[in-house]
Amino acid sequence: MTYSAVVQSNLLVESSYKLKINELRLVLFCLTKVYSKEAHAGAIIVYPEEFSSHFDLQELNVHNYLKSAINTLKNKQVLIKGKSGSKSINWLVEGEYINSRNTSAHIRLEFSPEMTELISGLDGNFTKLKFENIKGLNTLYSFRLYQLLKQKEKFLNHKRDGRVVVELKLEWMKGIADLQNSYQDWREFKRRVIVPALKKINYNTDIDVVFKPKKIGKCVVAVEFSYTCKKRDEAFKLPCRPRIKKRPRVAKGSHGEGVWARNNLSMLGEYELVMQNAQGNFKLPKKDIERCFQYAKIIGDSDAKKYYSSQLT
Repeated sequence: MTYSAVVQSNLLVESSYKLKINELRLVLFCLTKVYSKEAHAGAIIVYPEEFSSHFDLQELNVHNYLKSAINTLKNKQVLIKGKSGSKSINWLVEGEYINSRNTSAHIRLEFSPEMTELISGLDGNFTKLKFENIKGLNTLYSFRLYQLLKQKEKFLNHKRDGRVVVELKLEWMKGIADLQNSYQDWREFKRRVIVPALKKINYNTDIDVVFKPKKIGKCVVAVEFSYTCKKRDEAFKLPCRPRIKKRPRVAKGSHGEGVWARNNLSMLGEYELVMQNAQGNFKLPKKDIERCFQYAKIIGDSDAKKYYSSQLT
């Protein structure tokens, strides 16, 4: 049986872990098969056909996705942080991909006893998410951030002028997805992690989120998120391509040229992310890809240069 919600203890919501997207999808889908008020989750069976249907994936590749996900998930852990300290627990006690003459191909897994305590037999202190709101969140960070924001939805001390307001410390936000040693510069963390995650959340889920950094002096130490819930009949409108700015009359290699290139690259990059959420096979027109490649060269962004270069070959 599959339920329409994913329920987790708040200890798991606030834990630290790193999963690839198909590992995360497998965990989330299995959680829809767990009745959170029962004490034992037991063995869970996942068929590739139902998995692809629930996540709108092409069946052709799903068998390979699931094989890979179950093999790596067996060896991964979650860092749970409680009042008495931190401890690492396994996601699974058992997991295998089965494909024999006598049965249809499927995944069979069982959550570890420690994990089972965080997903079943729950009586308060948990977060419940509708599956329809999370199935389109195709990055770990977009899911983790959405989960944390929804966790506070029912608390009065997080309500302000009709909005839900949640402040999260920057280092803690990195820690939940094992990014402590990445994106030391706030601008890079914002551009590569927060903004893409919020694009996916605002398009795929039931909330509209904005954010602002919180500083001590010149140093960003936290981020304040605030959101409202969407109306049920509210439709998403695809954005128009942004109008990029003409090159200013500045010297090559100057600060002014760098600002111009960075702004245009950011506008086209954000537009590309939104469109890819709406249309999975979306690509920027070739001229815009060439522009982005040149902008990346100007500002010395090797990752962006590599990304757009691969689309030109």
